[in-house]
Amino acid sequence: MGFALDGRGGKNEGTDGAVPSNARRVMGLFDKAEPMGVEINGKPLACLLCGHDSFWKREAQLNTAGASFLGFDWANRTGVCYVCAKCGYIHWFLPP
Repeated sequence: MGFALDGRGGKNEGTDGAVPSNARRVMGLFDKAEPMGVEINGKPLACLLCGHDSFWKREAQLNTAGASFLGFDWANRTGVCYVCAKCGYIHWFLPP
């Protein structure tokens, strides 16, 4: 059974697995860039969940408990995320 965002951060059970328009609208809040193909170490990235090959690129901070506890979140590393344009699965990568 699939699920989809309901626009309030929840999920709607029983969908057909396609990303609904409200999930696409959420992605549109970040920027207007179109999804793109991605290569990792010279190989094309395909979604681990659905096999799709188009992604939105995002950066996300990789927080650690110690730095967060001491208020040094800004000192944590940043990872690269590729969000599948079809199902929304997030693929995380550490910077080289």
